Amino acid sequence: MSDATYDGPGSHDLVTWDRIAERYIELADNRSTSSFHHLADFFHERLKPLSGKSVLDIGCGHGWLTHSLAVQGAEASGIDGSESMISQARRRYPDLTFHTADLTGGLGPALTDAGYDAMVARFSLQCISDIDPLLRDTAVALRPGGLFLVSMPHPAFYMRERVEDPVTKERYRKVTGYLELETRVLPDFGGHRYFHRPVSWYVNSFARHGLYLDDMREPHQHPDTAGSRTRDEWNEFEKWWSTIPVFLGLGFRKAAAG
Repeated sequence: MSDATYDGPGSHDLVTWDRIAERYIELADNRSTSSFHHLADFFHERLKPLSGKSVLDIGCGHGWLTHSLAVQGAEASGIDGSESMISQARRRYPDLTFHTADLTGGLGPALTDAGYDAMVARFSLQCISDIDPLLRDTAVALRPGGLFLVSMPHPAFYMRERVEDPVTKERYRKVTGYLELETRVLPDFGGHRYFHRPVSWYVNSFARHGLYLDDMREPHQHPDTAGSRTRDEWNEFEKWWSTIPVFLGLGFRKAAAG
């Protein structure tokens, strides 16, 4: 089944990510409380114990998460469509294996009959115009009982307008068109395509390939303005901000054999 949000070649996105790679890496390396690291603890928690596990990092960028998993004992490797990102990953972590492939066509050189114990996709699936070939390959390459852990911007609340009622002073995020598949261009890192799909779309897409939801996380958001201040020190706006999740974690498991 083709992705209904597809409206242009994946090569367009690869050119974009090559262009903005340096800016992306700069932000990823310097914003410790930003989205780059949100839900990384979810991955580590669900994958424990990591020692000896074969893990593929899908959309690995410059490889920081791949490296983090390897440090904790995983046989970790990464794959990304951006040649610039992978060049950085190989330079930084020469002892790890990184593959380059247009993920709209599947796992390419990372596809293996030997199988992976787990796969992770950290804030990458929403940037891939057609994920069906990728999920098809995942169903082959993931061992029975294996996990596929995903983090992404929350489809319901990410980039939604913040509103304060002028009379009641009630604050909320304005959600419209949630169920509509939509392609947006986000300004982050210099502009790239973001494919909006509701949560049910992802759950059903994974299920068609034999991967079934077994975990869902909607963590409290740490306000960027809060810095190192504790929650008790946050102002009223920051406390409200933290109650609406803008990131989402999903865990899928492949059925066990027999």
